[in-house]
Amino acid sequence: MLALLLEASPSLEYLKFLDLPRDRLFPSNGKTWNRLTYFSLKLCGDEQLFGPRVGGPGRFPHSFLQNAASSLEHLDLMGIPGQWYHEVPLILHLPNLKTLRMSQAKAKIGAQCSVFPLSIAFPNLEQLSIGPDFPGLDPTPLSIWRERRQDIWPHLKVLIFEFRSSATDVSEETRLMLRCLMCLNRGNSLQHIRFHFRVESWHEMLRIPDTLIPDVDDAQDLNFQNLRFFSSNFFCLSPNGARTLLSHSVQTKRLTFFDIVFTKHPIAGRARLGDLSNLRSYEWARGASSIQALGFYRFRFWCYPEDYEHHPLAEFVATFPNLRTLSIWSPYYGLPELARLVGMILRVTHLETIYMLSVGDEAFAQLRQAARNQGVRLMEMSEPRQWPVPLGA
Repeated sequence: MLALLLEASPSLEYLKFLDLPRDRLFPSNGKTWNRLTYFSLKLCGDEQLFGPRVGGPGRFPHSFLQNAASSLEHLDLMGIPGQWYHEVPLILHLPNLKTLRMSQAKAKIGAQCSVFPLSIAFPNLEQLSIGPDFPGLDPTPLSIWRERRQDIWPHLKVLIFEFRSSATDVSEETRLMLRCLMCLNRGNSLQHIRFHFRVESWHEMLRIPDTLIPDVDDAQDLNFQNLRFFSSNFFCLSPNGARTLLSHSVQTKRLTFFDIVFTKHPIAGRARLGDLSNLRSYEWARGASSIQALGFYRFRFWCYPEDYEHHPLAEFVATFPNLRTLSIWSPYYGLPELARLVGMILRVTHLETIYMLSVGDEAFAQLRQAARNQGVRLMEMSEPRQWPVPLGA
């Protein structure tokens, strides 16, 4: 039935399957779909995800998609075809593909997907989203990423990486591969980066120099001048790494949003001078006129009186003249204490929206009223899921 339906729809432009039953068979008779631009598929069951064959009932529709290669621009997969994991992977060639999202319903520990063959199969990719529950990334051969990083995905604008499992499940190879992706074209093409994972040992991801890219021995050799958005509400990037990643786009006035995640505290609830030092390491960003949204996570400052002039976080936030959106959360603050801090910030800014957790709690009643009085929306924090990512001009 599916094959007949598709064969009768030569002008199909958008095709999405929320699940692929085992008995469904895609047409593979050589007929082309030269208007199909978007294809989304959820593969069900380990047999279909990692089986050795292609094109059979309930399996990855390799031939069908190859017959739509001339027009296909967006590919969204939950469940990675087993053929992509082979030593010599069998991957369809989609020369016009612009966006690729790869995720899985559950992680398959030990399996790794080689990324370089994907760059050959999809040479003009602009947006790449990996995860959650992706088994791992294989950076080999590393020599290719060193020698050809100016040529691999030269138009990559969006990089998203999510991983829900524990840090012990994330391989060092995956870190190296993520580092390679960030350094393509020396970072010049990237506009949007979103990380969602908890791996404390990766905070030096942008360490310079690095043996991975031996010809880059100075942070100035990486130039993320077109970056507009950096989101990482769990992963703590080192101060030096943050400066390498964000400072150029602050200077070019393109950066509009970034998150600061403070280092994990060894003793819950205990304040440290380290958080103040971490915040001060962002002096280069203070007062940037392009910044419209900020996020602060996992901080723990000493108790300060309800006076913004004496709270370093409120004073830092107040320096951004065009700031309109704030996201704020910390496991080291009780709700009443967090409400007082946000109240200080509210008094010294011109915000339009504040995102928090548990905004309906009684502890935030006074804060909700203060926000209404200033015309500020107090919203429950949620994860952005829009895909593909809309990019402005």
